[in-house]
Amino acid sequence: MKASTKPQNSLWNNQFITFLLLKILSISSVTSTNSVLSFYILDRYNGSAVEIGIISSLTVLITIIFRPFSGYIVDRWGRRLTLVISFILMALSNFLLLLPLEITELGMIRLIVGIPVSMYTTAIGTIPADILPEEQRSDGFGIISIITMLSGVVLAPNLGFMLLGDGNFNLIFMTAGILGISATILVLFMPYEDVRNSEAVFSLNTTFERKVYRITAVLGFLLLGMPGLFTFGPLYSKELGIESRGLFLLFYGSGLLISRLLSKYLVDMDNPKNVGTIAIGFTIIGYSIIGIINSAFGFFLGSGLLGIGYGMVFAIFSPMALKMVEPCRRGACNATLIFGQDIGSFAGLYLFSWSGQVNGSYNNSYLIIGLIMIIPLVIFCLSALPHYLKMLKEESQ
Repeated sequence: MKASTKPQNSLWNNQFITFLLLKILSISSVTSTNSVLSFYILDRYNGSAVEIGIISSLTVLITIIFRPFSGYIVDRWGRRLTLVISFILMALSNFLLLLPLEITELGMIRLIVGIPVSMYTTAIGTIPADILPEEQRSDGFGIISIITMLSGVVLAPNLGFMLLGDGNFNLIFMTAGILGISATILVLFMPYEDVRNSEAVFSLNTTFERKVYRITAVLGFLLLGMPGLFTFGPLYSKELGIESRGLFLLFYGSGLLISRLLSKYLVDMDNPKNVGTIAIGFTIIGYSIIGIINSAFGFFLGSGLLGIGYGMVFAIFSPMALKMVEPCRRGACNATLIFGQDIGSFAGLYLFSWSGQVNGSYNNSYLIIGLIMIIPLVIFCLSALPHYLKMLKEESQ
């Protein structure tokens, strides 16, 4: 096994800045396509809410199926090679969308692209644990989550909507492909000593990390609502008569910035009870407000609160999980965490598409998600947090 990447003492070093740029390029490539996919299906194929949900969920489905292999691949092949292969395949999938396709062919492309997406998300989510000093890990993860969300959830989708105009989907797909190629070039020259375990053997033990199952359950339930923002949010904006289909993402992004300020004062990795409870509480309130106040005001207010909540969620739960495992198990740990998030997102897609089809509106879906968010709060307080504190106590002895 190659020597572990040694984190540099200063957080804002060349390695960390290069990684942030890599994150911006790669996530922008993915989300610029995803943000307009629902409109692409609606405009080009006259698709229904159910068809949008099914095609959008195909990528998530294969990602879930392939996720057990992703953690093993990241630890065995190393982060860099995994990312290079992933970026090339994802760029190719975007260029294929430039061709005249039947809706079934579109579905096949979205299904197959789940494999490189699974590898990419696992690898790029593991690198921060390699390069961040442990005492600055929570702060670093917070910055990464903010940069990721602002670039991938706010800027790239809104840029996509601007490029879309009256239906210029090919320009968006071309741009996404070029961003993917740019990410490939950058990762090849990134100043990073790769981590790999050439002796790793594929098994259930190398696939998942049991120590983080409880935190995985918390994240899985929390991610149930994400499709309501990034897949069906633009459609809900249209339903409410909001001209700018991505305006709600600016409120979400503002919430992320606020979460960054709050996290600096609230995060305590030795006892994360307060920040974890507050973070989940914001998601409960945010989704509930969108569901109850069926208006642009309610959507914008709820989106802002969700930005605060999710910004704090990603700043605390991933560092908690990584703190409990050895460096050579970080790939499996991260794959386990993302596996739970995949399942949550997959279930959320069907919940929103089914509810939208049955009720003719999406606001009830948001209210249902708000009530479901009570479940991860209970799991965190009664199971995940006590287990985490127990693990820390055992390590200190």
